[in-house]
Amino acid sequence: MHGRAARPRPLPAALVAALVVALLTGLLGCAGTDRPGEGPTDPASSSSSPSGTVAACAVAGFEPTERTDVRRGTRVVLYALPLTLGPGRRGRVPVTLRRVLDLRPGVRAPDGGRVDADVLRRVAAALPGGSTGPLSETFATRLQVSRAAQRPRRVVAYAATRARPFDWTARVCGPPSTTDGSAADVVGTGLLVERFTTGRVACDATGRAAARRDPVARQLLALCG
Repeated sequence: MHGRAARPRPLPAALVAALVVALLTGLLGCAGTDRPGEGPTDPASSSSSPSGTVAACAVAGFEPTERTDVRRGTRVVLYALPLTLGPGRRGRVPVTLRRVLDLRPGVRAPDGGRVDADVLRRVAAALPGGSTGPLSETFATRLQVSRAAQRPRRVVAYAATRARPFDWTARVCGPPSTTDGSAADVVGTGLLVERFTTGRVACDATGRAAARRDPVARQLLALCG
């Protein structure tokens, strides 16, 4: 590998703010009643030990059930970093991308409702491929540079995913959702993220031409600086 190392520059605060607003607005447009800005419910805090006055499930032969409705969602960039690639650089350049969007996957319990932690775990386990776990603040990857540049090139490396809001319904019986031993339906929401894909957007005329066909690339150009 030849040439100077890629030099990251700090993300301009105003540009990052613009990127966050634009991407989050796009996600909310597809998310319906989901609330991506909220943190995922901690299953441990959703259950409670019934007291001696709380009746257990009194419905004979009751079997709990859960259903999920996962929407298609939208593709969003969660990590990005503007870079200057030195002349003659080629090969795979290691980079650590930074979070540019406050997105919080998770299974969310109903507002003000009490749900057993096992219900939330079963909902998460029944979802199609993806993750509801917390996201890290950085993303390590390698940027492929397939040919040597004659002069420094400004690019934005990124990691993107499809964020998929979902609704869920569970049929439960007894505490902590009901205190008289009856059965009830509880509903909640959540956010699922698929596996990440990485890439780069050039800040030159070629990249701007490509961005006209790709809304994600258009947002990333704001970070070129």
